[in-house]
Amino acid sequence: MGSDIPQPVPGGFYIAVAEDNGVYQKKCEPGYYCSGGQRTACELGFDCSSPQLAFQRVCEEGRVCNGAAGQEAQSCRPGFSCNATVMERCPGGQVSNVATGKCLTCPEH
Repeated sequence: MGSDIPQPVPGGFYIAVAEDNGVYQKKCEPGYYCSGGQRTACELGFDCSSPQLAFQRVCEEGRVCNGAAGQEAQSCRPGFSCNATVMERCPGGQVSNVATGKCLTCPEH
């Protein structure tokens, strides 16, 4: 049974409206973060692939995050440089460090 006294909404949940116009707390879905009873779309460059997040997670180094789509962060592919939002092919004469997502000049032998 509900309460007439407003209850705080925990992080990872938001206020939703039911078909009968009643309100209830709902778990935050992937692609969003929920704080203060509000659901907010995750921004590009952040990782919101897990459900019930109270805040956006910063995309890890060497990965690309499309937070708003709720997709898992992608690891940087060999031969590419990555920042939180873009994966681009390394220029000629460079190789990539997939752990950091940065292109490096090929060493001379």
